[in-house]
Amino acid sequence: MLNSRFRPATSIHLLTGWSALIVLLLTSGCATKGMLGGGPKDSKAPVVLMEEPPHGSIYFKGDEIAITFDEFVKLKDASKNILVSPPLKEQPDYKLRGKTLVIKFNEPLTDSTTYCVFFGDAIIDITEGNALSGYSYVFSTGPVIDSLNISGTIKDAYTGLAVENTFAGLYLLGDTLNVPDSIAMKQAPRYITRCNKDGTFRLGYIAPGRYMVFALNDQNGNYFYNPYSEAFAYVDSVVGLQYPVNDTILDINTAYTDTTKAISLSGEAVSTPIDTIALEADTTVSVIPPYVGPDFHMWLFTEQDSIQRITSKERTEADAIRITYRYPLIKPRVSILNSDSIGRVFTVFNAFSDTIYLWTPAPLCDTVHINITDDNGRCDTIKLLSKKHASTVRRGRGVSQGEHLLIKSNLSGQRLPHFKKLMLLFNQPVALIDTTRCSFVAGTDTLSPVFRQMDSTAMKFELVYKFEQNKLHKLFTGDSTFKSITGLYSIKSSFNFTTSTIEDLGLLRIKLTTNKPSVNHILQWLDDKSRVLVTHSFTSDTTFTIANQMPGKYTLKVILDNNRNNRWDTGQYMKLIQPEATRTKEPAIEIRANWELEEEWNLVF
Repeated sequence: MLNSRFRPATSIHLLTGWSALIVLLLTSGCATKGMLGGGPKDSKAPVVLMEEPPHGSIYFKGDEIAITFDEFVKLKDASKNILVSPPLKEQPDYKLRGKTLVIKFNEPLTDSTTYCVFFGDAIIDITEGNALSGYSYVFSTGPVIDSLNISGTIKDAYTGLAVENTFAGLYLLGDTLNVPDSIAMKQAPRYITRCNKDGTFRLGYIAPGRYMVFALNDQNGNYFYNPYSEAFAYVDSVVGLQYPVNDTILDINTAYTDTTKAISLSGEAVSTPIDTIALEADTTVSVIPPYVGPDFHMWLFTEQDSIQRITSKERTEADAIRITYRYPLIKPRVSILNSDSIGRVFTVFNAFSDTIYLWTPAPLCDTVHINITDDNGRCDTIKLLSKKHASTVRRGRGVSQGEHLLIKSNLSGQRLPHFKKLMLLFNQPVALIDTTRCSFVAGTDTLSPVFRQMDSTAMKFELVYKFEQNKLHKLFTGDSTFKSITGLYSIKSSFNFTTSTIEDLGLLRIKLTTNKPSVNHILQWLDDKSRVLVTHSFTSDTTFTIANQMPGKYTLKVILDNNRNNRWDTGQYMKLIQPEATRTKEPAIEIRANWELEEEWNLVF
């Protein structure tokens, strides 16, 4: 006998046919002209209907978790967005079965440990991509769910801005008092969480213990600190986290205090505020009551490699090479090993002797071998492959086509502040200037221009002239006015601009107070492209006037120059040296034409 849930196949076919005919007749008689409406747009995130085992389970012994939603979902960048704390050596498998997400662990879990799976924005619906943000799933392989927590803020030590792809976490230190120097490079963190876009973080479900708090801008996803290539931050005190009472099972509706303790690297106790909290009425017996944990502020820094090395090397043109070292060279000697078909090689060093420029009269061969030696015994052999360019045609006088010496200026539009100089920038060192081929007009006066070399590479020149306010100027350089060391000539160019007036510019008067008197401070005034325009030093409360500024938005920054070397210094983790502190005034300062702005800034470090 057939089960009542089944019918013969023929019956199904007949029913389907009659149903289709009825629907066709009804719709043909009642149809109206117009577009079909799709209804309101779905803006709701998926909802969790069931978790197996349930969220907050204890004595977890399996290897799978199943989470069912109210709609079909998909995973967005699961390996990037989903985070398990404590971290696992093997990435779990994430599979979707209908409306259920199944997570399978590929390694044994640690006994008596609370695990938290942070999903970030990984879970989205399949129709509109609405994300289930902030969802996490917690379980324990032991008898309790640990509930200690910390929070804080992480910013870049120099810029003061939040950094993407940054994690905060804890290293378990055991019973020793001092932070092991290499723990961040050799040991996986005990707990970890992803920071929010604004740099804030909160890390929960922590067991009692002694920890080192850290932050890492992880570039390779292994949670190990790689010096010189990854930004790192740490709290230079050992942080002891413990429950408010000895018993792990507490009575509900009872107040407890935060007994978090911090110990400095010297072993001295650091006082921390004590917070009092009350337990929620629905606290379960298996969960240790949560409390308000300590708040930490950390500053990310990238360590500076102390070993001399080449930081960049490239063929900037078919006949040009640029090589940059980390530190200045003493007395370098450069030779091209396969230079038989090249001829003379022109070598130029920048003012800091850390960058080498090479030019040749003819295009270099496909592969170039360069040897660089220095007085300190260093010897580098470099291999550079070809850079594809259009065929090179050397310019001579009167030649109007082909490759030529390029000229740029420091003009922003057609406006130049009257107190500044007109600068010409070249792509090769200039060997010859023929001033008979150029002219300079200031107002109604026509003058013979004079140029002055402004850098050691002969690639930056200043027009020697004291500009007046509100005048029209024109610099004309005729064909072949400038000749480079490799024989390239410039083509005719024209630079038309008007100088500003006092009324076009603005002024800032800033009053500064600091809680670190006698320490050297460096004040920086930056434009909207983070270029430093003005620098001042001070050691006590003072007032500065920054005058003659073009209208626009600017940034004020102060560096606490502890070692008085007049620059910002990064940190050194192995020596437990924090980066020099910086402060940036918020919001950005807007300068208006013909306007004097007065500001006050109380610096607290």
